[in-house]
Amino acid sequence: MVFVVAFFAAFLAAFLAVFFTAFFAVFFTAFLAAFFAAFFADPLLLAEDFFRAIFDLICSRLRLKYCFRRRRF
Repeated sequence: MVFVVAFFAAFLAAFLAVFFTAFFAVFFTAFLAAFFAAFFADPLLLAEDFFRAIFDLICSRLRLKYCFRRRRF
């Protein structure tokens, strides 16, 4: 019985290691491909949209007074 549990534990550990390695490899490859495609299409537009989205998120959460002034992007 101990050997069955040990075999199952080793099999599960090996399976999860291979699965998560493959998953993260595919995920990061797709993420980098999308990021560099957007970056090479228009590098400044990507940064401007990113910082504007972060700024809007911070302003909506904190409701800071200066956030509602005219933005200079």
